Amino acid sequence: MSLDDRSSLFEKSREAFQVTAIPDISITEDQIVALVIAHNEVTRLPYFLEHHRRIGIRQFIVIDNDSTDGTGAYLDAQADVTRIHTKASYKENKSVWRQLICDLFLQERWVLFPDVDELFWYPGLSKTSINRFTEYLDQSGYQGVFTTMVDMYADGPVQEIRYEPSTPFLESCPYFDSSGYRYVPLKGADGRGYNVPFRHLYGGTRERLFHHTSKRKPNRLDKFLLGTVFSIRSKNPKPAWGGFWTESCSRWSRKACRVSIR
Repeated sequence: MSLDDRSSLFEKSREAFQVTAIPDISITEDQIVALVIAHNEVTRLPYFLEHHRRIGIRQFIVIDNDSTDGTGAYLDAQADVTRIHTKASYKENKSVWRQLICDLFLQERWVLFPDVDELFWYPGLSKTSINRFTEYLDQSGYQGVFTTMVDMYADGPVQEIRYEPSTPFLESCPYFDSSGYRYVPLKGADGRGYNVPFRHLYGGTRERLFHHTSKRKPNRLDKFLLGTVFSIRSKNPKPAWGGFWTESCSRWSRKACRVSIR
């Protein structure tokens, strides 16, 4: 990247984040970075960071969308976190923020894009670091990881859940729907804005509770793919969005998921 291009990106970033300066982030070649957008997440951040540090994430870039609960001070105390504070609209800028930070600092490297209530999970996680996992992806010619978001929940009413900071998420919410998923083409605004991945997995708890009357039933292809490719069956899944940041991505692995706590 030329100095003029880099200077232009910094200018665009300052405008998008509505700040006077963007930190110049230094990242070593072997570091896999998690790029996160957060708002008032001080309760969930301790375990979120612990989990991703344990699998090998050594650098976090957190876009703090004007938190007021102590999230900013907590993040600033973490040696492996770079916090970028903004008061700009999340709805209007979330994709732009990610794009600009990736273009500035994360070209040609593996990046995770999890929310703070999500955990990235892949086969052999307890014994294999994320660097070994991405080595496998590189050797296999993959440029991205297609991940299913698995909504987790407790066995009682949501209003009765009392989550304490640093508690493993799956201890509070150990259950998920093992059926009712569909593997469908990417359509609508997402299909127009992004050309990969070509299909998405829909269904599960959220659709069962809120959208069940508007969706079609799983067909034979869905059942085959779910049984052979994705296979979501157990109480605690053993497998969040991740990718090798380039302008285009032609080959995706399906060997991971996002465990989302709701």
